[in-house]
Amino acid sequence: MKIASIECLELLFSKDNDEYFCVTNPKSSCFDLIGRNYPKDKIISVDISSNKIWRNEKKIISKTNLTDLLHQKGANGLILDPYSSSYVENWAGNEKMDLVVTPYKLQRKLENKIFFELLLKKHNLPSPKSWIIKSEADIDLIDNVEIVAQRPNSNGSRGTFFVKNKNEIRNLIKFKKLKFPFLCREFINNGIPLGVSILISPNKMIFSALRAQAYFSRNNGESVYYGIQWVRTSFFPKKTIEKLNTVLNKIGGAFQKIGFCGVAGFDLIIRNDEVYFIECNPRLSGATPQISLQPELLHGLNFAKEFTDTCLLKELSVNKPFIPNSNYEGFNLDLDFLKERHIGTKIRASKVGFYKPSKDKFTYISAEKKEFDDDSSIFLYHALPERTKLSDKISLGFIMKHKPLLKLNKNSYSFSEKGQEFLKNIENLIIRNESNC
Repeated sequence: MKIASIECLELLFSKDNDEYFCVTNPKSSCFDLIGRNYPKDKIISVDISSNKIWRNEKKIISKTNLTDLLHQKGANGLILDPYSSSYVENWAGNEKMDLVVTPYKLQRKLENKIFFELLLKKHNLPSPKSWIIKSEADIDLIDNVEIVAQRPNSNGSRGTFFVKNKNEIRNLIKFKKLKFPFLCREFINNGIPLGVSILISPNKMIFSALRAQAYFSRNNGESVYYGIQWVRTSFFPKKTIEKLNTVLNKIGGAFQKIGFCGVAGFDLIIRNDEVYFIECNPRLSGATPQISLQPELLHGLNFAKEFTDTCLLKELSVNKPFIPNSNYEGFNLDLDFLKERHIGTKIRASKVGFYKPSKDKFTYISAEKKEFDDDSSIFLYHALPERTKLSDKISLGFIMKHKPLLKLNKNSYSFSEKGQEFLKNIENLIIRNESNC
């Protein structure tokens, strides 16, 4: 099997990335990154008329000569990040191309908050008390004061609202931020939101290490997502890890029963050793490039190989349905937190690649991934065109680093002083472009 991807970071950071083809184009913000980290004969460069079609796999396939180039290279598999689509699946069938991704309909079904909540109840898995709101009358059934209201298709912090009374829910409906049906859940106060990725094949599973999900609430009830921080396994008591292993085994088994193969990211909250499932993201995510980069986050295994195998309906190489013993504490910072105060600001896109701290700012070093061997380095990724005007419709990308930003306690977390300083320096780098790049 010869597999290609469109600038997939999970392959870029894999130790055997030279076995895969990588699709890029000269207008891409990652063009230099790809050129410096892949053998020339593994790079597939397509011509695009506009940057607007990049990051949209349907448009890349339909508006470029990608299909011909894949056939010329002998590639018969394509990794999709993060979603498939009906169009791409039909194209793959016609071109006899295997897609390395969970089928589109199953992805969307499992990401639906209401469907996932019903799945949890069916298998007696722990989750906060919940209500499916189908009409205004259903709001009166809610008997908790603090509630999380979610659109069924919410993503990250978008479409998720923290409310303190029923009138606030009605206002969200009035101003069209919510529409029927939607999910309301009891707000679990004083807990740590966690994430874990599970690779699932028909008969085997492999668990990743644990990561804290950094959410902070705004005054208007919306939450800001800052990204994830990997957590030392020893931070949690042994009995908590055992409880997590038990419930994750159970949900992994439920996914196997409905025919899921691939990687699934599960969000949970842990409070006083109680575990609650929140949602599922059955796809590659902001966490998976670090899993690929740091094998200890996946029992020392090669994430790219295990992921591609299971998506191609092969069995995983081993069965490791338990959380690995990991000491890694790196952070993946979602840069969209900057948009809250800078909507409408026009910025000059910083170079994608590796930076090192220099006094109170970051200096661009190069696009060669060997620079990330230095624990003080950071990796900046984005797909922004030059002179971007910030809006809610664009993503600013993310920054990966090897050191933590959060200070974790048993049932709470906050940014450390060094973490707060780091955020200010990143704001200068991205918004004011204060760097030697």
